[in-house]
Amino acid sequence: MSRSKKMILLIICLAVLIGAYFGVTAWAEKSVADDNKTYTVTDVDPAEIVQLDWSYEGNEYVLSKIDGVWVDPYNEDFEVNQDAAEAMAAAVSSIEASVVIDDAVSTSDYGFYEDTEGIRFEMADGSAKTILTGSYNEVALDYYAMIQGGEEIYVVTGSYLDSFEVTMDELAAPEESETEE
Repeated sequence: MSRSKKMILLIICLAVLIGAYFGVTAWAEKSVADDNKTYTVTDVDPAEIVQLDWSYEGNEYVLSKIDGVWVDPYNEDFEVNQDAAEAMAAAVSSIEASVVIDDAVSTSDYGFYEDTEGIRFEMADGSAKTILTGSYNEVALDYYAMIQGGEEIYVVTGSYLDSFEVTMDELAAPEESETEE
């Protein structure tokens, strides 16, 4: 292959790469422009949430709200940090998405599989929802999420996940310090 043909081939490759860059940039800018529109994933009163179930680091955790107090239903002696538990309920009570994907061919393309774990919350009326979190979207810099049993896949910030990256020991109520008189 002559030097001029190699140069033309390199210029064509460069043009394709530049075109792809501008295409992805335009798509990302359109997504940002659409960011003004939000979609509701969950919208419940956090005070009505009476149970939270989640997995973290391979362990399953449960908090129940009994008579207005968050407790570990498996350990009556364990005192739960009420502020942390309320923050967890608030985190899942109002989740909004920037994008809704309702025509997905396969949910596994978005990181959802049969064994995908989720955050389950139960309401005082007995209804419950499980939020499944899929893969991280490198372009949108957000996560895919969906409600178990639902059809839509959402693009969400994933900030609700921060509240659930805790073990039960980390949810212990702070020790009350005794003051010396």
